[in-house]
Amino acid sequence: MPAASRTIRLVDIAREMGVSRPVVAAALFDSGGNTRVSPALAARIRATAARLGYRPNAVARQLKTGRSRLIGVVIGADNPQVNQTRLLQLEAEAFRRGYRLLIAYLHDMRESTALMADFVARGVEGVFWLHLPFCLEQPPKAAIFKQLPRVIFNEERWCPHGGVIRIDYAGGIHQAVHHLAARGHRRIGMMLAGRGGWPGDPILARLRGYQTALRELGLPGGRSHVWFGDSPDPAASAIDAALAELLDRRRVTAVIASNDQWAAETIKALRRRGLRIPEDVALVGFDNDDLARRLDPELTTVDHNHDLFVQRALELFERLAVTPAAAADEILIPARLVVRQST
Repeated sequence: MPAASRTIRLVDIAREMGVSRPVVAAALFDSGGNTRVSPALAARIRATAARLGYRPNAVARQLKTGRSRLIGVVIGADNPQVNQTRLLQLEAEAFRRGYRLLIAYLHDMRESTALMADFVARGVEGVFWLHLPFCLEQPPKAAIFKQLPRVIFNEERWCPHGGVIRIDYAGGIHQAVHHLAARGHRRIGMMLAGRGGWPGDPILARLRGYQTALRELGLPGGRSHVWFGDSPDPAASAIDAALAELLDRRRVTAVIASNDQWAAETIKALRRRGLRIPEDVALVGFDNDDLARRLDPELTTVDHNHDLFVQRALELFERLAVTPAAAADEILIPARLVVRQST
């Protein structure tokens, strides 16, 4: 019977290779107990399995090994595009490592207890908490993570046994200020979509990087050259208010926007004023969303380094299975400035 018309089992691969079933299991799953397989033989077994069209039975493997290879992921329904992009790359890298994601979109923090209980009931091996709330009126409670052996948090640790991975927002803004100063700008302003909340809030990290760079360069400004919004939404009225403060009162010649969405709206507002970019006002965004390359002029922005983020996050997740004390780790992912036409 052709291989494609029936289910291929480990014993079929073993028969094809002339080895035992435990040897095949050890080569494919690294689960052969005391069975040891040389790298060369393991490679040949994997090639044979692929040629025969072998597909592991996930349910059977979970029953046998006690491992589901499922990871729960929580992300906010209101989170910005950059967090959705990070999730897509996390899913791809997790799949490459043999995991599948069970994704939950959080609409209200009060749902979090039920979500964690559902993850536990479905046998996930741990959770990635990617959600970045825009306010902390109701942060997640540590107790909801108690039954989860492995938890990775984005930016802020919400339970004692959870690992943390952060983007170096401060470092990204620091690069942006130095870049603008090298282009001759002495009065650099910043618009932030909020005032920050918890200690690890990316808004506060952006502000810290901005102030540090100004001090290093001996440039005027600090908080006096920062406009704080009251909402994450870059409404035209908010952008106009920010430019009235930064351009009309503070006379800045360069603006660092809170993110690329804010930068896109700022381009429109500057054109309404008859100003050119970057000749009259230079502009920097943050996130390196797809739209950054589609704007006119193309936007100089700070990239989150998603590839490195998801690699380090999954490495930490796997390390926690062996060394729970690794939860004390706080991994900082370097951001990187992408220079385009707007500066």
